Amino acid sequence: MSDDDKIPDFDDVMRLARRWHYSEVRSLADEAIKECLNACATDDSDDARREWLTTWVDETTDGHQHVIYTGQASMLLAASDNEDAWEELGDSMPDVSARARMALRADVWDLLEARDDEWKPGGDADADDDGDES
Repeated sequence: MSDDDKIPDFDDVMRLARRWHYSEVRSLADEAIKECLNACATDDSDDARREWLTTWVDETTDGHQHVIYTGQASMLLAASDNEDAWEELGDSMPDVSARARMALRADVWDLLEARDDEWKPGGDADADDDGDES
């Protein structure tokens, strides 16, 4: 059997699925931050930016191809660290697309929170306020 004929094992498949999913999460977070800074250029409040981002993330993930196509939604749920985010919707388990949408939202928000220095007012990631000029 040649290397080209090797059947990937489960860990290989999951590693690729996570790379596929989190590449899209990073792309969405990058776009959200860029658009937020442009849209909120005149409103320098944390609340305004958070509200703008919430609307953007909700609208963008609602119709995202990774959540509207059942196969992709199922893979997203397998790859996400937030596959149980749907529980905030209520008691009964929604369909796979709704669960995937909630997982994608949670994954994007996890990254946005980790990168809040890039979008919060006064959080300029390039600023060096410690006085060190090295």
